[in-house]
Amino acid sequence: MQVKIYYQSGRVAVFDTANFTMPEPFGPKDKNILTNFELNLDSCQNEDSLGLYIDVYYYDIDPGVGKRPETATALRAGRKESKLTFPSIRSGYRLLLTDKEGLADVGYIEVDGKIVMWRQGDDLINANKFEIQQFICYNSTTAESYNTKVLDLFRYVRNAEGGREEHGPTDKQIAERLGYTEAALYKAMRDEAANVDTIEDEDMAGVGEEDESESDTPEPPSPQEQPQEAPSEAIEGLADEYLANLS
Repeated sequence: MQVKIYYQSGRVAVFDTANFTMPEPFGPKDKNILTNFELNLDSCQNEDSLGLYIDVYYYDIDPGVGKRPETATALRAGRKESKLTFPSIRSGYRLLLTDKEGLADVGYIEVDGKIVMWRQGDDLINANKFEIQQFICYNSTTAESYNTKVLDLFRYVRNAEGGREEHGPTDKQIAERLGYTEAALYKAMRDEAANVDTIEDEDMAGVGEEDESESDTPEPPSPQEQPQEAPSEAIEGLADEYLANLS
């Protein structure tokens, strides 16, 4: 991993985990099979931040004298069950890349060539959080959000395979085929329906409102009452209304 910090003063600091480093940084007795580097971008936005640092953890396959490692049973397709051993996760080091004073001069930060943080005025912006929301929600003439894509795929599969008919797949089955849960599909529909310019306000009356008497669409339960997955009936009801409004 390579981290580059570009300072507004013009200085560039490069931190590299591969070049000019020793092959066994955790010592000859430990048997490291996997290293975990955690970059603390969130804490950089706090007023009491210590600075930008990397926390290093490693997976040691040597359980130590007198210790029995934990195991898990794994079953691979076409093979017999086998026992897999959990290595010990050990704390390594905290690597300070720039302190609190240095953060005030940071222009932007790259990890392996990708910008992960940039400055907007007096504040540092977490590019990862920004990109996640852009990935899910943003549409333009050259790009579609994943909300739009999954609903287009959902509509296509539902119509192609007779999802509205008795013999067709349920919305839950279609959602699972697309890698979604019912709850995630339900949220995507609500988010998109709230931002479709072609749907008039009166067409969306009752959707997302607490008064169920104004709409036949069931309201999803509150976060306190909501199960892991939204009820199938609620998904199907919203799906019918959403697709009808787009037709």
